[in-house]
Amino acid sequence: MNLKHCLDCRSLGEWKGARCPTCKTAKVREYESDAQRRAAKAARYGPDHEALRRQYVPLVEAGVIKCARCLKPIAPFTMTPNGPARTTWHLDHLPNGVSAPSHSACNEGAWVADRAQRAKGVTVTYNKPPSIANSSKH
Repeated sequence: MNLKHCLDCRSLGEWKGARCPTCKTAKVREYESDAQRRAAKAARYGPDHEALRRQYVPLVEAGVIKCARCLKPIAPFTMTPNGPARTTWHLDHLPNGVSAPSHSACNEGAWVADRAQRAKGVTVTYNKPPSIANSSKH
């Protein structure tokens, strides 16, 4: 009889591999859900997202874009003790299905605020992003 401890739950038993059957099944499920999350993230931040972001870069650097969440302008640069630095902005995936630029800080806590407002029955509105095709004429 070859008894060994499971790597995860430390139970003692006789099985093939390093984990008991229960922990082995849980590990497989965990791996599958991680793979699903990675695939979903790749779909959201894939080539289409990167291409759209590249189209917004000149508009953000020109200072003509407003944040989709707070509606304040996204400044192309901010002053730091070491001089001007590029402002970090994010191409935000809004709940209405639109991708639009927003301040990184606005994006980071947005899902909490959106969820709270939807729970209250409040309709969340967003700044409509400018048309990229029309903005090149300015």
